[in-house]
Amino acid sequence: MSDRFDERWRRLVDSARRVPAEARAARSGWVEQVARRALLARTTRSIRPREPLAWAGLVSLAAATAVAVLIWPGPVATTADALISGAGALPRAVPHAPRLPRSPAAPRPPLPSRDVAVAAVSRLPELTLELPFLPRRTETP
Repeated sequence: MSDRFDERWRRLVDSARRVPAEARAARSGWVEQVARRALLARTTRSIRPREPLAWAGLVSLAAATAVAVLIWPGPVATTADALISGAGALPRAVPHAPRLPRSPAAPRPPLPSRDVAVAAVSRLPELTLELPFLPRRTETP
């Protein structure tokens, strides 16, 4: 790995030395040009071998599938029918999920009784409304 690194580093240095010093300041695209040369120096191959191999494998698989369907349509059709019927029977074959218990309800705070609440509301001096549900007080002498 270090030999390849040294070779790439040497290419990078050589490509940077090829540009004269006065041309560096004069041209505005000097940085992009040096970056392109550095990228070309780092890459040793331009074609990746895996991609054409993957396409060739995909084409051969598609061709084999087409040949199998054309030559043996009977077994392919029966296999497809069996798969479809098996998929249709799958919901009946799977057991139902068990019922889960209800989640516990949050505890409610204890509320005062109706009479206590009405008595507290009626004692408010700021309340000048006559509420219809309050019991009428009659003062007897």
